[in-house]
Amino acid sequence: MASVLYLTLFLSLSCVLWNGVDATCVPPPTSTPTPRTTTTTPRPTTPTPRTTTTTPRPTTPTPRTTTTTPRPTTRPTTRPPTVPPLPPASCPYGWTQYGNRCFLFQNAQRDWASAERACNGLGANLASVHNSADQRFLKNLVNSYKRSFARTWVGGHDRYKEGMWLWTDGSQFTSAPWPRGEPNNLGRNEHCMEINLRGSTMYLNDERCNRNNFYICAKRV
Repeated sequence: MASVLYLTLFLSLSCVLWNGVDATCVPPPTSTPTPRTTTTTPRPTTPTPRTTTTTPRPTTPTPRTTTTTPRPTTRPTTRPPTVPPLPPASCPYGWTQYGNRCFLFQNAQRDWASAERACNGLGANLASVHNSADQRFLKNLVNSYKRSFARTWVGGHDRYKEGMWLWTDGSQFTSAPWPRGEPNNLGRNEHCMEINLRGSTMYLNDERCNRNNFYICAKRV
């Protein structure tokens, strides 16, 4: 504002000097100060990059866990030597198998004790007769050799005590296919067992042990 006044005064003095004192100097119109237009050029705002200081975390290397699946070791398969199966047990030559026993008819006549001793020499005993099927088999065995039902010793006896019958092969004497009326210990001297007293009749009988009869040996297969 002070600069404008100085300017007006300067112009008035100049007019007097040039035109004289009588000149009318009209002061120039007061110019309305043009408002300054302040153009504010925005400063380019360059964003200040933030300096981010990243403190690196200590990296502990994670150990790799390697799972190694063991390969199956293929061992050479060694097959055991093939053992041929044992042949089924059988009876010695000349013996006849029935059930789990082998039987041998002896075509010679002996007293009961001598017959048992002869069977022992063959690893056997006089045959035990546990039921009617056993007796039928023995009767037919005698017939196959003699073509008759000859009287034949078997392994029963009560020589140690009357009425207490035993088998010489050690098997339990639970019963025997005695016919009615037997054993009767006729003459109080019959302590040994025979079969075929009456021919083809299935018959067990107690007999004197000193009688000579054919006999049948038996042993396990």
